[in-house]
Amino acid sequence: MTDYSLGDVVKYLIYSNGGNVDGIKKLVKLLFLVQYDKGIGKVKKYLYDGRPITHTEFYIWNYGPFSNEIYDVIDGLKINEEGYKVLIGLPDDFDPREVTDKLPVEVMKRIRRVVKKYGKKKGYELEGITLKLLKLDKELKKEYYKGYFIDDYLREEGIKLEEVELARVPSKVRKP
Repeated sequence: MTDYSLGDVVKYLIYSNGGNVDGIKKLVKLLFLVQYDKGIGKVKKYLYDGRPITHTEFYIWNYGPFSNEIYDVIDGLKINEEGYKVLIGLPDDFDPREVTDKLPVEVMKRIRRVVKKYGKKKGYELEGITLKLLKLDKELKKEYYKGYFIDDYLREEGIKLEEVELARVPSKVRKP
């Protein structure tokens, strides 16, 4: 049974990224890349206990993959706006144990891998990476697939989707 939430995933991702993420677009795309990855001739979707690893489903929207549920989560986070720049950070009283005690070790490892690989990229760069991963042309996105759930889009386009269940690690080995 998974006893963690999307909020826990978001907080751990921000924590792993040095305590903040530059913009909602970047945050959403990083979360998408935690859940989806490129395989050879396919797209991999990571699951834990049979559920999407991030505990949300993504759909195609204006700037690529998106999930409304992420907005609900960031309401409780620290948001600093300077002109057009939005920095999403953790609350001042955040204690990492709040999420590390809940998240399975394999989920934390996946988040850290994604942050290490993509954490220094800008939101628009991640948008390009996610569109390329999905083989999603900007015009197709706008005219035909806007609002489609990612898994439905992949099936519609004949792109193989491989669901990868992350292995459980015994709890005595859980700490990051």
